[in-house]
Amino acid sequence: MGLPARPESLAAQELSRTGHEGVAALVTAMIDEHHRVRPARTPHPLVEAMRRADATDVYRLPLPPHVSRDDYRAMLKRFPDNGMHLMLGRGFVMGLKEHKRLNPMPMVKL
Repeated sequence: MGLPARPESLAAQELSRTGHEGVAALVTAMIDEHHRVRPARTPHPLVEAMRRADATDVYRLPLPPHVSRDDYRAMLKRFPDNGMHLMLGRGFVMGLKEHKRLNPMPMVKL
């Protein structure tokens, strides 16, 4: 049994199937780069915007200067995490307990 298909490959296949292959490179870059800790390696501004949005959501990083705290709170109220951070914390602890002590969150890219 082989490895499951990578999400960016599945997205590219679906975009091709639905006639949207013109945006496949952008979508696959967004999927591939959104867990990156450092700035995105792809120059398209949407890739970096998605990476920053994901980092702000997951890591609760400081807000960009153009986003007010009130706007951020309103967004959190509209889109609650529904236990996502609790799940991430549990996954991190499980990774530490298992053999992955040096890399408890392998989905995070440097």
